[in-house]
Amino acid sequence: MAELLMSNPNPRIENLALGRGQKPKLGHQSYKFNINPEDKDRLETIAEAYGCIYAGKGSISALLAKIARDELIITPSPSYVTVQNTATGNQEREKKRKRILDQDLLDRNKSKLSDTESFE
Repeated sequence: MAELLMSNPNPRIENLALGRGQKPKLGHQSYKFNINPEDKDRLETIAEAYGCIYAGKGSISALLAKIARDELIITPSPSYVTVQNTATGNQEREKKRKRILDQDLLDRNKSKLSDTESFE
């Protein structure tokens, strides 16, 4: 009887060995950023609304991935007011952002052209 009890003192160890109770690994690189806890909760709620769910809750990284793949588009809300920044650093960032957006637009147009040419 004592032998029977000692053979498996903790049955949960078997489940852990089988990978149960652990989040599945997606093979993505990890990034760190600081965010207000209330904003995090709001982003998780938005993510869940768009079907970006991981481990049973809204996934901010899945939400960002959908935005990056053009599955979701960000538009400013009516209450958003653009503030003109005069600092040189902000101007440089804005120029860089515009260059990136312009290059992205060029890449998309090239992709669309190559897609239409392949159908002809």
